[in-house]
Amino acid sequence: MMDKMRKLYHSKKVLLLCIHHHSLVKNIAKYTFVVPNISGMPIFRFGLTFLSKANSIRLNSIDWANTPKLFAQRGTLLKSIWDTTPYWLQSWVGSAKHFAADFNHTYCISHFEDNGLMSIGSQDWSDYSVQSNLIFSLHESAGIVVYAKGLLNYIAVVFKDGNTVQVIENKMGQIKVLQSFDFSYMEDVMYDVSVFVKKGHLTFKINDQQFGETLVNRECGAAGFVVSKGTIVARDFVVKRL
Repeated sequence: MMDKMRKLYHSKKVLLLCIHHHSLVKNIAKYTFVVPNISGMPIFRFGLTFLSKANSIRLNSIDWANTPKLFAQRGTLLKSIWDTTPYWLQSWVGSAKHFAADFNHTYCISHFEDNGLMSIGSQDWSDYSVQSNLIFSLHESAGIVVYAKGLLNYIAVVFKDGNTVQVIENKMGQIKVLQSFDFSYMEDVMYDVSVFVKKGHLTFKINDQQFGETLVNRECGAAGFVVSKGTIVARDFVVKRL
């Protein structure tokens, strides 16, 4: 898909009935719909179209909520060597010094200090899985973030020292190791990593190896990557509602 804007319309047309009397609304209609598949692209503009015989329509509120059934950015986002800032990256936020589309994979993330975070999603995401294929270059620690509510407030599954995988909590810059597992891994080798979080319980899988449950003291937040003093390359980023 080339970088361009597309218009996506919801498939349903809805009749909203409101009764007005002396400027008082007697009945307020409420409508909920699911955002259609946007193929991992950021949303540029959202709007509603009304057809009404009334002189005016009052829109009390619009809310955006809940974990997506499926959100995925897959494969190579770059379409040419000149395409350095594809639209797919524009919905990510964070503190990593370098976050870019990778020519062979999906993302390259590097940070020469601690806690280089990149995340996507909203703070009310809950009960979901995150899958990505990670390749580690030189690093102190790096991995997948869940339940992020700021640059210094998240849970992560991080690879460390070539022989350890940890579940950590960053709370206002204070790192707490919730659980640690022995796991030998190498740089420049791809690892298929999946993290599952549901109602405050976290499990994860590396390739075909399943790791035990960790209780985390939170139940919602965005997802992404974290890198401390190093670089990783990631292929694909897939979020699914559990």
